[in-house]
Amino acid sequence: MSVFSRMRRFATSAPDDITVRSFLCGFTEPCTLSQGKEQECSSIVRKNTDVISWSNLIMGYAQFGYGEEALSLIKTMKDHGIKPNQLTFVGVLTACSLVGLVEEGMELFESMEQENCVGPTREHFSCVVDLLARAGRMEGVEAFIGRMHGNLRA
Repeated sequence: MSVFSRMRRFATSAPDDITVRSFLCGFTEPCTLSQGKEQECSSIVRKNTDVISWSNLIMGYAQFGYGEEALSLIKTMKDHGIKPNQLTFVGVLTACSLVGLVEEGMELFESMEQENCVGPTREHFSCVVDLLARAGRMEGVEAFIGRMHGNLRA
């Protein structure tokens, strides 16, 4: 709750309904995901048009190795007309890496800039290197690093 106190003190606005819901979902994700009750947070998030709430749930899926669910959620998010941001892609790429969804992760990475106007950052490149390395695709890592050289953004 000290987070909300600090927001009131240092921010230009007080925590709103979306902030509180996102906080509660983020706070309860370990419990709800491990108990198979992700629908509770998912239903709250699906009612929001806020990319932060969606990205928060995707990061929770990534943290606990729910790659398929993270991929499904980003698709649903796009279907609802919500544009994923850089954090959203870090979450989904991380989820893909943790469960070995190499092709899906690479397709997602390739679509970031072309379909979603989100330029890859060092974090995204790191996620792809991790994705390929965990799958034992060292030749792919070398090729990817060679391809990304010169494309890195701060």
